Amino acid sequence: MKPSSRDVGLVLLLLFLVVLIAAALRFYNLGGQSLWADEGNSAALATRSPAQIARDAANDIHPPLYYWLLHLWTRFTGTSEIGLRSLSALLGLLLVLAVTLLGSIMFDRTIGLAAGSIAAVAPFQVYYSQEARMYILLALEATAAVLFFCVYVRQEDARLPDRPGGATRRLRLLSPAGQLLVLSWVAGLYTHYAYPLMIALLSGAYFLWLATSWRRGMGWQRLARWGLLLTLTAGLYAPWLAVAVRQLTAWPAPASLPPLADQIRGLLAVLNLGPVGMALADRWWAWTVPVLTLIGVLPWGWRRGFGAARLGGLCWLLLLAWAIALPVAILLLGLYRGAYLKFLLIGSPAFSILLARAVVGPAEALVARAGAKQLSPWWQGVLAASWVVAALGVIGAVSGVALARYYTDSALARDDYRRITQFIVATAHPQDAILLTAPGQSEVFNYYYAGPLPVYALPRQRPLDPAATLAELETLLTYDKIYAVFWGAEEADPAGLIINWI
Repeated sequence: MKPSSRDVGLVLLLLFLVVLIAAALRFYNLGGQSLWADEGNSAALATRSPAQIARDAANDIHPPLYYWLLHLWTRFTGTSEIGLRSLSALLGLLLVLAVTLLGSIMFDRTIGLAAGSIAAVAPFQVYYSQEARMYILLALEATAAVLFFCVYVRQEDARLPDRPGGATRRLRLLSPAGQLLVLSWVAGLYTHYAYPLMIALLSGAYFLWLATSWRRGMGWQRLARWGLLLTLTAGLYAPWLAVAVRQLTAWPAPASLPPLADQIRGLLAVLNLGPVGMALADRWWAWTVPVLTLIGVLPWGWRRGFGAARLGGLCWLLLLAWAIALPVAILLLGLYRGAYLKFLLIGSPAFSILLARAVVGPAEALVARAGAKQLSPWWQGVLAASWVVAALGVIGAVSGVALARYYTDSALARDDYRRITQFIVATAHPQDAILLTAPGQSEVFNYYYAGPLPVYALPRQRPLDPAATLAELETLLTYDKIYAVFWGAEEADPAGLIINWI
């Protein structure tokens, strides 16, 4: 049945409120916290030419696309904290809209709006929408890929007969949805080296659909078209492939891992509440949201919505796989480490849609049971509304506490290089020097510090050269006082040579 203009107006009003809340949370106090080391790297790269960005990114662990976008963005906004971070805030806002649309396409409009509402207040997404790094862009690209995948499969499925041997409609070699899917894949690959997992995930979902629908016809043609999508993606990424392989194989793995139970606990805490979740993991109420997510995992109403029963189950399985792919990969590959937990943001949109299913699914089940018991529509509405209000209230309350801690608790703030440099400027004498215990701090330190003191960023290279490093450290003895800024020593100086010398 075609929705009435009143229904459309209500949906647009609710969507406007969701966007308003999301924008307020993402742009609030955007420059309040100092840039930290990785954001300083973003700030430095944004000022360089696109060609230089590509050369520098080739020696880093991140591809160049985000830095190119930030380079263009800061030409209009400047390189203040707000100017740098506003790109991520805007991308975070687009992510909320993409989650809303994806939930609507996968299931229905109600789940879409609920998913968008949950994404709007999700602490994990808000945190990285206020950071001048590529992670919120990565989550948006992952969501876009799933969205285009759903459209692509639905279009292909609609052109097949319902029964084997029926008449088929000619399928285009490369539909617009397929073209957009390739573009989202290529963008993701040029944004982060974890993105191939999304391509593998969607390929697995496609092969599952292909296997279950093979008898309906055109199986080899559909397989060839999917192969064409992968081939185009590989061809467009080929110029960067050798760089990606070199950087991934050279990057150090975690030296040690905590017990498996602690790893699982940390993964769930971050997926639930973002980086703030680690500080709240000991609070019982913080785990009410993961419990609700388990309720959302149940197959509520998957027989309607995206292609009805035929494709509803595929969407449900894809959603589950998307939510757990990164946590499982981190556990199986032994990659659990604080610096890697932000990669979980790729699955955060799936987490929002699962929570939306936990809000909407039981409410609809209560209405169905009340109808079966011949309760009045009024009581049906009361039962459904009670569950929706309770579930959204829990999600909103937990998210609100986490966001309040994020905005106000200095112990959870990013590394405060702004105040560090202010302290040095206020207390330093001409015969003092500054020691940075990892060269990766140089960009963010120089972003804030413009004073005359010599700055030693040690070690100068990886792996550390002991003789050269000790020689530079000895020169520090000629100064009256040394300001040492400690960060990233485990990676830059795993043997602790600099720390032990100090």
